Amino acid sequence: MEKDRFSFVPYRGPYETIDNISKILKNKTYCELGSSNGVLLKYSTKYTTKSIGVENRPEAYNIAKKNNIDCLNIDARYSVLPETDIYYGWLGVYEIERDILLNIKKQYSNKIVIFSFSKNVHIEVESYKTHIDWCNKLNIKNETLEIKSFSEEEYHSHYENGFFQLVIYV
Repeated sequence: MEKDRFSFVPYRGPYETIDNISKILKNKTYCELGSSNGVLLKYSTKYTTKSIGVENRPEAYNIAKKNNIDCLNIDARYSVLPETDIYYGWLGVYEIERDILLNIKKQYSNKIVIFSFSKNVHIEVESYKTHIDWCNKLNIKNETLEIKSFSEEEYHSHYENGFFQLVIYV
């Protein structure tokens, strides 16, 4: 796969974000929301039966297609999404994540949605807390997973204190 600016942290999340949810991904279909150039999407295939990406930035989408990554150039907030068992994203903005979550909930049932959040970025921590409140208010089952360490290759100051993942069952 050709290296480009989207191939490196922080333009994509650390591989640990996928390894941390490997038991959930095992033998399931998977959609990465905001899949960028497809580096993490390609990495996820070691756990999934099928992986597909959704990327609305044309530059990143074109790189993914050039690298033969299965990806759609659509906006996950409003478009019909491919039906998979699991949807994953590290988007960092509550309003976008909420709109995507509602879109998935409107289209499908019995799905798992996972969002990642950096512990170092205030807006992401606030987004996480808002999601928890929203899920609890609507009695939507959820759980939090934490990761505290990263490989040297993946380390970036953005992830200095680790990150956590919110698993939402819709």
